[in-house]
Amino acid sequence: MYNILFVLHETSATGAPAVALNHIRILSKRGFNCFFYTPHRGELFDYFTQYASFIETHNLPNCCKPDIIYLNTVETCAFWDLSFFTSIPIILHIHELAGTCHKTGIQCIQRVIDVSTLIICPSFAVKQSIDKLFVNVSAIHVLYPLDSFVFTSDPPRKLVAEQPLNILGVGEVSLGKGVDSFIDAAILLSRNPDIDFSWVGGNYRDLQYYLSLKYFQATGRECTVFKGYNKAPWANIYQNTLFVHPAREDSFPLVVLEAVSVGLPIMWNRNSNTGLHEYLDNTNSYSYQDDEPRSLCDAIILNWREPKELTSPISRINELAKTQVSIFDICKLLVK
Repeated sequence: MYNILFVLHETSATGAPAVALNHIRILSKRGFNCFFYTPHRGELFDYFTQYASFIETHNLPNCCKPDIIYLNTVETCAFWDLSFFTSIPIILHIHELAGTCHKTGIQCIQRVIDVSTLIICPSFAVKQSIDKLFVNVSAIHVLYPLDSFVFTSDPPRKLVAEQPLNILGVGEVSLGKGVDSFIDAAILLSRNPDIDFSWVGGNYRDLQYYLSLKYFQATGRECTVFKGYNKAPWANIYQNTLFVHPAREDSFPLVVLEAVSVGLPIMWNRNSNTGLHEYLDNTNSYSYQDDEPRSLCDAIILNWREPKELTSPISRINELAKTQVSIFDICKLLVK
């Protein structure tokens, strides 16, 4: 039986920790002894301890004698002395697009890449970004199977014509997430009392203040769209009738797949650099083509007045995952 040590920046209920948790679940069920280290405990910490042992020391290579090290972050280990890792196969999971990579520091990331055995990523959007930014790198895209703890297999719901419409968006309050388009759509549809918009997510208070002021100036009403940060955003999904993901870029929109899994109709921006295309292309999900509020509004109204039947993409996604390399295949190869 082989040991694998996961090094995490945090265990919050966000995309990168959720991907790592799912990989731990897969590997522990297939016979690997899993361990994890994180300097920041989050909402998913207790879930991690169900499948892996927590390590509370920086002397990581000696504490559990790992056969493989899985780095789920660059931030935590970018300034470590990485020389003691060189005799152990290292999987580096990069989940940042170009903008975030530049914020972290290209040289910091390249330093960790140089000691890594291979690079994996959660979407083609990230793979393209990594392959362009870094020297001598070809990342492996590992498709995310929808069998995580937050997923169910609820049948897809469709919109009910002319019934009250509760529209949810989730993510940080940023232009990359398309929150400005979301607010502009809320303004354009504000005269319809049967349509309500909610956005769950935090950060960037200046942008939130500006957009709230813009809403007030356009409608004469206080903006109640922003609901703040929620430790379990998927809990909000059940209470809504449509999930809108207006992001212009998103390395791995986990919350959209969570919405899909509980049967909530989703509407997404096809004119975007996100990880959604490989999951939702060739499905009959609701979508819109142009990255501007009027296009989003038109798509909402059209599908609300004449809702179409939806088929869940979950089975297609899981079948596609079976045809690609998995985290178990990678680890099995590294310990041979």
